[in-house]
Amino acid sequence: MSQQLALLILAEDGATALRRLAEQASAVGCNISEARGTPLGNRTAIVLLIEGTWDAVARLEQGLERLAAQLHIELLSARVEAAPAASDHIPYAVDLSCADKPGVLSALIDFFICRDIMIMELTARGYPASHTGAPLFAVQLNIGIPRDLHLAPLREEFMDFCDGLNLDAILEPIKG
Repeated sequence: MSQQLALLILAEDGATALRRLAEQASAVGCNISEARGTPLGNRTAIVLLIEGTWDAVARLEQGLERLAAQLHIELLSARVEAAPAASDHIPYAVDLSCADKPGVLSALIDFFICRDIMIMELTARGYPASHTGAPLFAVQLNIGIPRDLHLAPLREEFMDFCDGLNLDAILEPIKG
């Protein structure tokens, strides 16, 4: 039976850390089934989902502390279970931008949570406007809308929400 191990890594040299973790996983018979990485300041945050037999995952876990010390990385690991299928949800994408101001992300998350909408993936970042340098904020979400939720009223509520906070946003189905 396949086991899953989630790893969260913070490294100064993300590429080397990822390469060494992939080598270590392969050496004990595990496979990286998902990987994400993003720069955060002068570091790289890496998220891995590793799969393998119970004993292969246990062997990997035994070597993680030593590997973290060798690579000078911060590492958190946890056994996880496979995510349940979201077949009762319709996948949608949200793309939002606005002037950078406190509270936008928490208000956006609250909007979806209050409607039992799953947040499946989230990316948010601040950046300067190209001509003026004014601070802007962008959010991309993949969400799962319950199939029994009526989309037209949801779209209207979402647009009213965005207008109230002066947010420019798009809510559209994920194709494919």
